[in-house]
Amino acid sequence: MKHRLLSRVSLLCPLCGNDLTLSETFMVRGGELDEGLLACTSMRCRKLYPIVSGIPLLISDLKGYCASNHLLAEKLRSGALHARMYRALEKHWSLQVRALDAPSSPPDAYRKTLAYYLCRHYHDRITLDDSVASMVPLTSATALYHLEYLREMMGAALRGVGADLGCACGRFVAELAPFVEWMIGVDCCFDYLEIARTIMKTGKWAFSLPMSGTIYRDAIVQAPPAAGENVDFIAADCTSPLFGGGKLSFALAFNVLTELPCPTLLVKNADAMLTPGGLLVLASTYNWQAPLRDELLGELEKSYPTYEELFRELLAGREWRRLLSGPYTLVKEENMAFGARYEHRMFLFYIMHLMLCRKGGQAGEVPFFLSGEARE
Repeated sequence: MKHRLLSRVSLLCPLCGNDLTLSETFMVRGGELDEGLLACTSMRCRKLYPIVSGIPLLISDLKGYCASNHLLAEKLRSGALHARMYRALEKHWSLQVRALDAPSSPPDAYRKTLAYYLCRHYHDRITLDDSVASMVPLTSATALYHLEYLREMMGAALRGVGADLGCACGRFVAELAPFVEWMIGVDCCFDYLEIARTIMKTGKWAFSLPMSGTIYRDAIVQAPPAAGENVDFIAADCTSPLFGGGKLSFALAFNVLTELPCPTLLVKNADAMLTPGGLLVLASTYNWQAPLRDELLGELEKSYPTYEELFRELLAGREWRRLLSGPYTLVKEENMAFGARYEHRMFLFYIMHLMLCRKGGQAGEVPFFLSGEARE
C-alpha cells in the first residue's frame, strides 16, 4: 500500500463506517508499505486491520478468511512476515499462525476457479509449456476487447481516482492505471489480489490450466511489468463501507452484482464513493439466483419481460431511491457478448448488459436514477 493512498481516498472501517488511519508500520519495501496496521478512528470501535504484502485486509473475520485463501495462509505459515506482525496477529485476532492448516496442494475446485479468472483476464498473455500454437484464440467478447471499448466510451471521464469493484486478478486495474491519477482494485479474495500485484511487478504468474476433467498442464501468464506507482489493491467486501468523501471519478463493477447476497449495498457504496459527475459502470448478466431474484424483484417480474428492464426499474424505484444521494443519468446502455475459457478447449459465451451512469448527469443526458423525485 502506498502511503499516498490515504491522501487520495478515505478508507472506512467496514464495521462502523468511520475513517481508518495508519496505526503501525512494520515493514517498507521499495517505498511501499508492505506490512502494518490500520486502525479505526472511532473510540467505540478501534478495530484494527492488517496490511499484508502491501494489501490492506479490511476483513472482520480474519481466522475464517485465512482458511479460504490458500496463498495468504501459506504466506503466514512461511514465517516471512515481520515478527511484530505475527505478534499483532496473535494479540489482536488470537490468530495462532502455527495452528493454521499446513499449506498443501490447492483443491481441484480452487485451481479451476483460479485458472478461469486468469484466462478471463489474461487470455492473450497465456502460454503453455510446449503447445502455444494449440491455444484457441479469443478475438472479440474478451476482457481485453471490453477494456479498449471502455476506454473509448469513457473518454475524458477516465481521469482522477478510479476503482474496480470486484477486480479479481486485476487486468482492468493494470490497463486503466496509465490513464488516471490513481487506480484501486478491490476484491474479497486476497489470493487474486496477490496474483494481480505479482503480475504487475514481475510480469509473470505460473498456474495450472485445466485441460479436461482433472488433467492439468503448466501454463504461465506473461505480461509487461508495470511500475504500479499509482495502483493499490484492497481486500474487502464491496457491500461494506469502503471509501468515504466522494472522491472517485469512476467506479466499475463488471460481473459482480449477481454474485452478491445484497447487490443494492454495492450500488449504495459506489454512490458514496463518487464525486458529482462521476461515472458508475455496471455490467452483468443480471441473472439472479432464485431466492435473491424473488427478494429483489417480487411482483415486478410479472410486468417486465427482461432482466435489463427489471434492473432499471429497481434502480429508479422507491426501494433504491432512498439509498442514493441524488439523481443519476444514463449515458450509455447496451448488450455485449462476453467470452471466457473454462478449460483448454472449452469456452463460455454469454450476454452482458452494460450501463454507464453519471452521478448528477450533464445537459442532454437521459434521466435514469430518479433519486428523491417521483417519476412522471
